[in-house]
Amino acid sequence: MTMMEESARRSIWLMSALVLFFCVPPVFSQTQHEVIVRNVQVPVRVFSGNDFVSDLSIEDFEILKDGVPQKVEALYLVKGGDIDRKGYFAN
Repeated sequence: MTMMEESARRSIWLMSALVLFFCVPPVFSQTQHEVIVRNVQVPVRVFSGNDFVSDLSIEDFEILKDGVPQKVEALYLVKGGDIDRKGYFAN
């Protein structure tokens, strides 16, 4: 194969690749969805030294999002598989 044939072959290959890249729609298109988050669970463990603190109330917690306080609606103590609702705010 001559040098000119090799150059033409590379040019055809490059043009074909560019056509495929720019003209064929992507297999995985990006789609945006709007999502409304209603509840976010925030697991917390509080210790005083080596002792687990289990007598906290909902008023003892503050959650911030971008520096803005968020409403804490419920607090649960999960201990040994048992769930104890420690407090909640009604809507």
